[in-house]
Amino acid sequence: MKELNEVEALFVEEVLSTHGEYIVDLMQASIESLNLRITDDLINSLDYKVEHRGSDYVLSISFLSYGRAVEILSNKSR
Repeated sequence: MKELNEVEALFVEEVLSTHGEYIVDLMQASIESLNLRITDDLINSLDYKVEHRGSDYVLSISFLSYGRAVEILSNKSR
């Protein structure tokens, strides 16, 4: 990947940050609409960050690990 200038790098970071915020919002809405919310622990654990690794930019989404198991069980019961 070519090295980005400062303006391009800021644009990439902003786009990834916007996408991360969108995904976290979708996950929160899904948890609430499926009535998977017992405490606020899972929703409060939803987070994202944009990192610069070498010449690449990476969007990381994180949440408590049991959140995936809850989602799988919720869809399995249908």
